[in-house]
Amino acid sequence: MLKRKKILSIPNFELFMVLALVFTLPLFKLLSTYFVAAWIILFFLQKENLHQIRNVFKNEGLILSIIFFFIHLIWLISTQNMKSGLFDIQVKLSLLVFPFLATTVSFNKNQLNRNFVFLFFIFGNFIAQLVSIANVLYEKYILGNEVSFFYNDISLFLHPSYSALYIIISIILGIYLFTTINRRLVKFFLIIYILSSVIFVFLLSSKSGILSLFVIMFIGIALLFAKLNIKKWIKFTTIFTICLLLVSSFFINSRLKHSMSVLKENITNNFLLNPNKYSDSNADRIYIWKSSIELIEQNWLSGVGTGDVKDELLNQYQKNNLTDAYNKKLNAHNQYLETFIGFGLFGFLILFSLFVIPLFYAIKKSNYVLTSFLIIVAFNFLFESMLNTQAGVVFFAFFYNFLAKKEYL
Repeated sequence: MLKRKKILSIPNFELFMVLALVFTLPLFKLLSTYFVAAWIILFFLQKENLHQIRNVFKNEGLILSIIFFFIHLIWLISTQNMKSGLFDIQVKLSLLVFPFLATTVSFNKNQLNRNFVFLFFIFGNFIAQLVSIANVLYEKYILGNEVSFFYNDISLFLHPSYSALYIIISIILGIYLFTTINRRLVKFFLIIYILSSVIFVFLLSSKSGILSLFVIMFIGIALLFAKLNIKKWIKFTTIFTICLLLVSSFFINSRLKHSMSVLKENITNNFLLNPNKYSDSNADRIYIWKSSIELIEQNWLSGVGTGDVKDELLNQYQKNNLTDAYNKKLNAHNQYLETFIGFGLFGFLILFSLFVIPLFYAIKKSNYVLTSFLIIVAFNFLFESMLNTQAGVVFFAFFYNFLAKKEYL
């Protein structure tokens, strides 16, 4: 009877919720939100958790996550589209919830094992890749449909940009686990996973994903060079090879190649080309960013309000004759611009601080995982408004708050 009580204790259910959450993140977006909800219920069922809430206010990173959420709540005062604003608050709720959950869960032998959580996230991504490839094979060779092994066709569960981001973070975690775990079978799996994941990122053809992959290579090699006494010619050869691969990818990958040609043509013509000359995401982003900057110039101090960002962007698209962007109702495709439009200078500075402050501590303490996570996510925010979707905000809120805890720095 005593054993049975111990097995069914709340901390074990809490462990199950965390592992289920990280495993389902790359696979089932809706299911992962249910696990978050169940985890919140478990949080309030444990009285000792309420005593640890004050620990949130001892960590700058966690405080900033909460402040960033409350900015959205406060700026409802100035919003015209209350329905859109309330929906945005609902989407951003993870930024408020996870700092408190993070303070009550520690990764130790008796509760949650951090390496085990990382492995479950890796395994979830691995399953997602296998199922995605199997789906393309089935569609192409069994059903005879015209599908390819690239971009949307190969990304079954998430948008290619989000899928690439998840995989790259899982590669970071895989590299970390490879250096800390001694079991040969696990090391062998991690090697296979990392190599196959690199290939899968190229198949996804996400521009930000491919560029992020090279950023990780630079970070990893820089850390390796710092720890090992390696001859200068080896360092030079390694860096030269990475640069060569990066340049080559722009000529080999059709999406990257097209992006560069569109950007080059617009720079040559000072971005005065007809925006409707193009009908792809490469051109859309250039003109959307231009429209976003124009909006920021008009509302740089206080922003337009929580629920009015999309409406104001659509109005700006109409003014600038961006027919494609207006019809698709596209967001800013840049989290920094999106936040600046909505909340002005203060909101932008808080978002910027979310990365800078933890990054300072992470670099100071040589924390490879947190450093890489912050750099990669900050880089991806340049190309996507990732905090506008559950796939982006739940992922960011979970890993940010758990990795930014002082016990991990």
